[in-house]
Amino acid sequence: MLGRMPTPGPQENMERGFPDDPQGEAVRLIRIALWRDRRHTEKLLTSLLATIRTEIGLMEERMLAKLEDIDTSVGLVAGELARRSSDPPPPLNDSGS
Repeated sequence: MLGRMPTPGPQENMERGFPDDPQGEAVRLIRIALWRDRRHTEKLLTSLLATIRTEIGLMEERMLAKLEDIDTSVGLVAGELARRSSDPPPPLNDSGS
């Protein structure tokens, strides 16, 4: 039965106001949707990359501050050890024997 039905040609489609190639229109709309999705994804990834870079910068600052604190502490300990090594030894108390 379907084989006997006439299929309209391109000219008949244009007269009725239908597009010549509905599959082509669907492909065009899919391409547009994919392009928009890709653009949106790129913006999200760019934003995430900026956030990650900011976090890395903050972590670097914190690590440098901690290393400076450690350097200060080591310097104080080294200074105290140097001072004690130059002090004369304490006198021995012979009164206990």
